[in-house]
Amino acid sequence: MPVTGSRGGGNIIDRALLPTMPTPPDAYLREILAQAEQDLAKAELRRAQQARIVAGRLDSPETRAAAELLLREIDRTIASIRANRHLIADILA
Repeated sequence: MPVTGSRGGGNIIDRALLPTMPTPPDAYLREILAQAEQDLAKAELRRAQQARIVAGRLDSPETRAAAELLLREIDRTIASIRANRHLIADILA
């Protein structure tokens, strides 16, 4: 790899000479972004539904623990969908 200089003993690489990641076509990314929006809407509805279950009267501590665990998993899914949506939007920008 071409070295353009060094700083503090490390090499500085000319990034212009590095290979770049191929970017999918914008139309494909827009489709993926639209799917992410749909997935997010469905997950948010599912979260609201699960939150109502958790807020309600449950038969046992085990049932409550399972319902709360599922709610946390839905929250993680929503966070992941949002992160993916953000990354796709950044690529399209």
